Amino acid sequence: MTRSILIAFGSLVLLSAQPASGQLPPGARTPTRAEIERTVPPIGRDVPFHLVDGFIMVEGAVNGESGFYMLDTGSPFALFLNNHLLTLGPSRQIASGSAGSGQRVVVLAHENVNSLTLWGDVRFRDVGWAQSADFGFIEQGIVPQYLGFIGHGILKNFEFTIDYDRSNLFFSRLDPDGDALVSRVQPEDVHATLTFTCRDCDGQKNQVPFRLGEIPLTLGIDTGNSGGQLTLTARTKEALEHSGHLTAQGESYTLEGLKYEEVSFSVDGLRVMVGETDGGTLGYSLLQQFKTVWNYQLGTLVLVR
Repeated sequence: MTRSILIAFGSLVLLSAQPASGQLPPGARTPTRAEIERTVPPIGRDVPFHLVDGFIMVEGAVNGESGFYMLDTGSPFALFLNNHLLTLGPSRQIASGSAGSGQRVVVLAHENVNSLTLWGDVRFRDVGWAQSADFGFIEQGIVPQYLGFIGHGILKNFEFTIDYDRSNLFFSRLDPDGDALVSRVQPEDVHATLTFTCRDCDGQKNQVPFRLGEIPLTLGIDTGNSGGQLTLTARTKEALEHSGHLTAQGESYTLEGLKYEEVSFSVDGLRVMVGETDGGTLGYSLLQQFKTVWNYQLGTLVLVR
């Protein structure tokens, strides 16, 4: 099982399951802000994580089974649990699709998960906003005792900071305007502030408009992506290689001169495929270069040196 199979998995399920990419399927539920906000005190909460092959893994438990959640900004679900590991009780099918490796995936909604633990010691009982699918191949390919994904349905309620160097997440509650109650970022340390194409919404939530020379390129930014991949038309790929923006490095590619407004980025370790349109997703290969601050209510991703 290779890591490329697992890239942006939550989004891949939905792409196959319904027309609108990144949208929750009918019947999926998310917690209210009041339900989930209580997991973080007004002073904020630090949550340590384990970095496994570029994926952020957070300790937790479901129905007494301890393991790891993946923090996946590309998944629209609040909780997308692994029913290969977990016994979750009565459910109904709300969608189906396929993984990148071709396995059929059936998405189930659960009316009542007895208990779960987030952020180490925050407990919920009788949870009615969990979905599940069989993620046994992630247990085999990435981490055993895999509980599932923590996604947008939870993350949208906070401003959260990812510090890969310290293996730490910091969550802050939001004020009525969407600003963080607590911020640890100094303005002079900000390298760039990226603005998502869609603010405070559930669909296309992580899309950012970049440019490569004269070529516009809208890309997703996703913690559930262990590297990054581009899909380019043959004409665009040839033009970028000719201009030196795209160079092959063995089986992967390096992207030079990717610009957001006047800020330029270099990203390596990318997979490149030829398709009918230009697009793609940047993951750990970009995010590891910075401390990142995510705020879906404001529609911003701040990159901090």
